[in-house]
Amino acid sequence: MSFMGIDYQDTDKFVGFCVFLAWMFWITNKSGQVLLNPILIALGWRLYNVTYSFAGSSDVHKGRALVKGYLTPGNYRQWPVQDIQIIKP
Repeated sequence: MSFMGIDYQDTDKFVGFCVFLAWMFWITNKSGQVLLNPILIALGWRLYNVTYSFAGSSDVHKGRALVKGYLTPGNYRQWPVQDIQIIKP
């Protein structure tokens, strides 16, 4: 969008630009995250900073988790991908 010229007299481009801005605001507002893929946000994924431990271990770990839906305290299965845990309740 940064290379697109907008003439306020050209209604189609102006309306398209307004729809794009509204869509970006909706995605940012819904997620609370700016640095997350917009498609993941639209599909209901959220990024959390979490503190967790593994079963049978007293070690506490801190990291980030990509969660489908909302995260509440409890036991979850997780899949590590680089430095992010994927959690799907």
